[in-house]
Amino acid sequence: EDYKALAEKLSTGKLDIGVFHGFEYAWVKDTPGLVPLVATVPNCGKVQACLVVSVDSKFTEVKDLKGACVVVPTSSKAHCHMYLERIRERLPAGDCCPAKNRGLTPEAALGEVANGEADAALVDVSSLIALERALPGCYKKLRILAQSEQLPPAVVVYRKDSFDAATVTKIRNGLLDCSTTGPGRLFSMFWQLKGFEDVSASYHT
Repeated sequence: EDYKALAEKLSTGKLDIGVFHGFEYAWVKDTPGLVPLVATVPNCGKVQACLVVSVDSKFTEVKDLKGACVVVPTSSKAHCHMYLERIRERLPAGDCCPAKNRGLTPEAALGEVANGEADAALVDVSSLIALERALPGCYKKLRILAQSEQLPPAVVVYRKDSFDAATVTKIRNGLLDCSTTGPGRLFSMFWQLKGFEDVSASYHT
């Protein structure tokens, strides 16, 4: 149902493995029995939400965005929604709100902003990087009004003592090596990942 329910089900033995967004794991990492197995590696190498406006717009701060004026593409990532919620908590009710969902892709949403058809768009940084490569002319018409800090990537977690050491190693190695196989590469592409990596010590902080 949500990250809290997932953490509880893992802790109480109803589930053995789960996947958390990085910011969700930060909220539940002290739950007894949760052990991170591997972290994901995003295609662009980082997880970050960006609030984007036209380079020619009059907006200088997020408080300048009035009403339902932020285009949020369909299937936007969870950290983007979280970032917009945090922004809106500091603003008067009704400002910097999502515009009506019209099923736009990130590229289409950014195109509308570049062409002056929308005030702002909220996208993952990977969408901006992709646009710069594919449509540099459109990219030059945009600027980042605000952006989140770089967030930790998603993490695969297992319940302590749910598997023996040999099984944990097998699962871990399978994920770490998945990008070297045909099915593994397809799996990674579907989830917009380069693959997986070991969880660093800094991840826990």
